[in-house]
Amino acid sequence: MSKKRAFTLPETLLAGMLLSMIFTIGLSQASLVSKTLYAGQTETANRSDLNEIIFYITREIQSAEDIRISDDGKILEIKEFGRDDYSLVYSFEEGYPTDYLAFKDKKMIDVMYEQSGFELEGGVIKITFAVLKNSVDANQRPDIITVSVSPRITEGT
Repeated sequence: MSKKRAFTLPETLLAGMLLSMIFTIGLSQASLVSKTLYAGQTETANRSDLNEIIFYITREIQSAEDIRISDDGKILEIKEFGRDDYSLVYSFEEGYPTDYLAFKDKKMIDVMYEQSGFELEGGVIKITFAVLKNSVDANQRPDIITVSVSPRITEGT
């Protein structure tokens, strides 16, 4: 008579529990790596975007016919030569989980609203960007970058 060999119920439950723990640990590690990579890519893109934004906004201010800054310093309107309206509008907007700089209502870069703004000081336009690393994490510490641009015009600002 041959003896039957099989796993007992406790052995099967223990094996299932170990496999599910290994699977859970692996899945959490993959999620952490994915989030870290995404945040890193977003931070790199924000840095690159900031350089482009500074280039274009500087060029637009320097070639403007007229410039208006809102009383709260959150909106910059630029009137191009030959236009009847202020067609270029940059604004700092509040959002969740991060605030942002918008150009014509399109999100451009993640910033902290309270610390960002436009101001006219002695004929020079100062733009302060409180740049955040990414749009995922709340309560980030911003990098403060201030750019001073001398417009070609001197009236109407």
